[in-house]
Amino acid sequence: MIAIKYSGNKLPKLDSLCQFLQKKVNAWVINESVGNNGTAVDMDDAAKRFFKLLNRDGAISKLVNMPADKLEGYIDLIEKHFPQLAVDRAAKELNPQANVSDLYKCIQKSFSNFGYDSDKFPAEELMNDLDLTVCPYCNRNFIKSIQVRQNGAGKDIFVKGQLDHFYPRSLYPYLAICKHNLVPSCPSCNGASGKHDDNTRTKGVVNPYLLADSNGLKFKMAITGKGFADLRTCAQAISIDVDCTANPALANNEAIFHLKKLYATHTDYAAEVYYKSILRTPQAYKKYIGKKMLAHGMKYNDADFERLLLGTYTQEEDYHKRPLSKFCADIARQRKLIP
Repeated sequence: MIAIKYSGNKLPKLDSLCQFLQKKVNAWVINESVGNNGTAVDMDDAAKRFFKLLNRDGAISKLVNMPADKLEGYIDLIEKHFPQLAVDRAAKELNPQANVSDLYKCIQKSFSNFGYDSDKFPAEELMNDLDLTVCPYCNRNFIKSIQVRQNGAGKDIFVKGQLDHFYPRSLYPYLAICKHNLVPSCPSCNGASGKHDDNTRTKGVVNPYLLADSNGLKFKMAITGKGFADLRTCAQAISIDVDCTANPALANNEAIFHLKKLYATHTDYAAEVYYKSILRTPQAYKKYIGKKMLAHGMKYNDADFERLLLGTYTQEEDYHKRPLSKFCADIARQRKLIP
């Protein structure tokens, strides 16, 4: 798990969406229905109360920009004042096709049809602001949003990862466009084999926006034997464990994203770190590299040396830049190859 956060810069496209929806809410309240003619959902009494609360200046923006540590409290508040949504959520958990209230349908239509699923939703703006190259859930797969071409209509086409609703929008439709509920992720973590529509709240999964750093979960290796003939036989003798002692709640993240099983397939990386730890004396190698670089008029710092030594980033603030960086750094520190 990699800690993530927004840059704090303005998000003009997201602001524009909030303004668009705020105007829509006013129209829906007047018409007592959500949607366009022919597809509109009539509001029941609960929906009228809900959208009346949203029909206040800046209400949509406040919801969309709600801090990550306020989301669970907001869920409690909403389900307290609109208990039907708790009933709908429970029904959806048992059966995704379950019938739901008009309140749920109105909320779902407003925040999904006119929000997340609309052409106005700025997925690339959010993903680019977070500046993530690798999935923060698993740190294994690339997710960088890159514009590659335009289609015939002039719309930009991107190669990118997915946006996961940390609290699933099928269960909490009013959080569908909350920016701290949207986590850029890979298909493995966001798909049916990963988190998908699991209720992260009841399962105690930790939102990566709430992590102060990435040290709550650490990878460790155990190895049987020594004097291996080659890297392949070394890798076969290695087992990987995931230690959540520093943040026990992350054991739930490990389980839902299957990190121990997934990283058991990467013992070849651990074998490389192991070989480097027994074949190289880091300080001597650092001195050698330093002389070579100075001879070529180059300068470097400790982080650069560790990156050259391991072939990946080793600093907390850089884990999001390359797959398996945290894994390799954790194993290297366990082997005392780096401090």
